[in-house]
Amino acid sequence: MEEIQQIEPIPIVLDYWLNASRYAKNEVNGVRKKFHSVFDFSKAGTYWVFGKRFVGKSSLLEAIATHYLLEGATVFDIFSARDNESLAWFRSPYKDIYLVCGDSVDLFFDGDVKPQWCHISEFSLSESEKHDLIITVPSFYSSDYEQYAALSRLVDLLKQRSKWNSIDLLVVRESSRLLASRIMSGKVQNRMEAEYDFIELVQEAYHTGVAIAIDSLRPLSIEISIREIANYAFIKLMGRLSIPKEFRQVMRYVDPLSLRKMPVANFVLLTDMDDKFVGHFSEVPWHIARGEDILELLKIRIEKRVKGKKAEESSPEAPSAPEPQPESQFQEAAQSKHHAIVMLRFSEHLSYDDIAGRLGLKKGAVQYHLERHKNRLCDCRET
Repeated sequence: MEEIQQIEPIPIVLDYWLNASRYAKNEVNGVRKKFHSVFDFSKAGTYWVFGKRFVGKSSLLEAIATHYLLEGATVFDIFSARDNESLAWFRSPYKDIYLVCGDSVDLFFDGDVKPQWCHISEFSLSESEKHDLIITVPSFYSSDYEQYAALSRLVDLLKQRSKWNSIDLLVVRESSRLLASRIMSGKVQNRMEAEYDFIELVQEAYHTGVAIAIDSLRPLSIEISIREIANYAFIKLMGRLSIPKEFRQVMRYVDPLSLRKMPVANFVLLTDMDDKFVGHFSEVPWHIARGEDILELLKIRIEKRVKGKKAEESSPEAPSAPEPQPESQFQEAAQSKHHAIVMLRFSEHLSYDDIAGRLGLKKGAVQYHLERHKNRLCDCRET
């Protein structure tokens, strides 16, 4: 960690506070002095960032992570988008990175980047915490199910920490991915149970020594129990997104148009002590650019495996072999993992036709899932 101590974290600056009456003693001749920080990155805090797309939410999470790295934390940046954005850390000054992949693939490195890595079945929390960053991305798996099962296992290991010497930071890029991983892995049955599971993760954070940094597009996509106990809520540029009533207290201090049109680098911060600030953060220089093929740039090669042995070499962009099709759509519908996916999509208020189109099912198969779910609820009420 001595090398990390020399790296300056990305600045997150609080320019001025909005409810300044509580800090009148910090004013000089009526002019507010710059407030330096209310953050304590040595503790297992919860950081929540929300706002419209392309306003730097993921970049702000990375900036928060650099401050935890300075404190000696291990950062788990495992909920990457389809563009494998978490791998951009290899372009940062933080080089002690440990990769995790599915058991169905092997990783090879043809460029300068040659990190340590392991299959998810070989993953050990005690070994991984010797490194600064733990990263896994969608391209490291043969299927969505394998990826989400691996993510769920990593989360379980963090939830079960009973002793620790330093804080770990879990970075959740878009909260819906965490919920989906718990449902698709079979840990929970539906979105409601996934949200309760998420609440437990946050509530136990101080006891397990896990700080959590989350971003979400819509404020209400995060369960209210998490919204209320988050230590820091960052409001980014909102555009035309609805601003929930619980955040309209900010309107007493900020012009609503400011939230809808403020610069991308700016934010409004609410703390769990009901303090309100306006601040900004510096651009993360290594953050991935849209459309960038980070696998190709880093020369990371992925080889599929068959029954634990290496198969023919395949490039990252090569399509995987099609999975065997079930004899009928309704046999596929009977499988629990497909039931979980359909219920997740239905909870997002999609129509039968939309769900069927996205999952490649017939409309009748979607109806089968919903009837099956209703029957389960009826059985629970009767018991």
